Amino acid sequence: MEKNKLMKFKSFTMMLITIMIIYISNVNADDTPIHFSNIHATNNWSVYVGTVRINATLAVDHADEIAAFVMGSDGSEIMVGACVYGDNNPGYFYLNIYSDDISTKNVKDGAQENDPLFFKIWDKSQNLEYVVHNNHIQFLPEEGLVLPDQLRYHVNNTFGLIQLSVIDIVQDGVTDLKDVIKLMKVLSSQ
Repeated sequence: MEKNKLMKFKSFTMMLITIMIIYISNVNADDTPIHFSNIHATNNWSVYVGTVRINATLAVDHADEIAAFVMGSDGSEIMVGACVYGDNNPGYFYLNIYSDDISTKNVKDGAQENDPLFFKIWDKSQNLEYVVHNNHIQFLPEEGLVLPDQLRYHVNNTFGLIQLSVIDIVQDGVTDLKDVIKLMKVLSSQ
């Protein structure tokens, strides 16, 4: 009888240790954006799913960040969502883009239906922020995800698969002619 109680105690202890390990690993995996912060979360949102490439290399899980923006009525940028790359699933971003809060009358603090969206990426290792140009955004069909016909906000949907890419060979935070010139020099020397 004592042996049976001891076995149950050992089994219970192992189960408790396993639960604690899972809890601790999930607490550490909770990635909160540090560069793109101060999101005004509301009760309505859409999820955008995708991948990010910086200079043809996938973004770094649990490090690089993605943010979505809309333009305010005064021409200012309003951040409407942000996430850490790979925080929910390695190799992908799951970005909640929040709707405008109707309780804050005469203040636009979120996306409104059909607002054009634009994205920024923060490369943590280089501490560089990039604006993703529309010609560097691709939409790929993925089962279970709505393929957007254009990059505009629509509430209560899950969109994807969106590929965001930036090319900054000079690594100055800007994709411009300097990158093209450097690339041509590299290619001509090979």
